[in-house]
Amino acid sequence: MKKKLFLTLAFLSLLICAGCAWWWFGSSSRMDHFTWQNRGGSSLHVMGSGGKVMLTRTIAEGNASDGQITWGSMPYSAGGSKDQPDLQWTSFTYSSRPSPSKGGGIESTLILPAWAIVGVSAVLPLMWMGGKMKPKKKAH
Repeated sequence: MKKKLFLTLAFLSLLICAGCAWWWFGSSSRMDHFTWQNRGGSSLHVMGSGGKVMLTRTIAEGNASDGQITWGSMPYSAGGSKDQPDLQWTSFTYSSRPSPSKGGGIESTLILPAWAIVGVSAVLPLMWMGGKMKPKKKAH
């Protein structure tokens, strides 16, 4: 049972690693985004460009609205025009503050480099490969 669980987790981790690496190398000239808003008004917004991923979670208080999901991709160059924000993202950033757009809510933001996501998600597949390469013990 433990072997099946480990194999399943290693496979899912490999899919995340490969997907993130594929996105990382293809995102230099565009910004991809995904937004999920639940019926209570709270939302999760994921944006990524140029090897950086930004997760923003907004918790709204007493804001009843319909839920929705949006996603897309748009051409992007950091600070290329007044309409596009100049995203000067540092390597690792976390902040939590009162939400400027939602009355009384809290907005938390986490920014990660894609290399960190690829590295962490590669650990289990590498452990599996190491176990397969290890010579088997001979029975006496």
